[in-house]
Amino acid sequence: MGDRIPYISLVRVSTLLGAVVSLACAQPSPKGPALTLATHPRAADRYARLLMRELVDSNPLAVRREVVCEEQRLYDALGGVEGQLRILGVEDSVYRAPANRARFAQIEPQFKGNNFETGGPLCDSLRTISDRIDPIAQVDSAIKSR
Repeated sequence: MGDRIPYISLVRVSTLLGAVVSLACAQPSPKGPALTLATHPRAADRYARLLMRELVDSNPLAVRREVVCEEQRLYDALGGVEGQLRILGVEDSVYRAPANRARFAQIEPQFKGNNFETGGPLCDSLRTISDRIDPIAQVDSAIKSR
């Protein structure tokens, strides 16, 4: 019994330390317009359609899997900052309507505790389909490294 107490304390301390380090290293959300709007104006259209579908679908958790894969596809094609700017812009547009915000608040608890991998066979298949239907051209590496 005495051996378990230090172990439990160590686990709690390491978990707390991990949380503090991740918060300290977190980058603030980027601000401003995406640099790729002129060259890739429709890159986030599929993401917007998926968010809208998620709000009305009878199984929003299944759509959330597609949303997460599409987010990764945007990051990979546009780069981290550009991808995040596009995602934030689309979310701002979609959730601007009070009805959409209210519906998202209803379905969001279903997403808690679910982790979706972005590099597995499901996302690979969804990405292949998305690339065929709605391709996103790769952006210039200077923009991606911004």
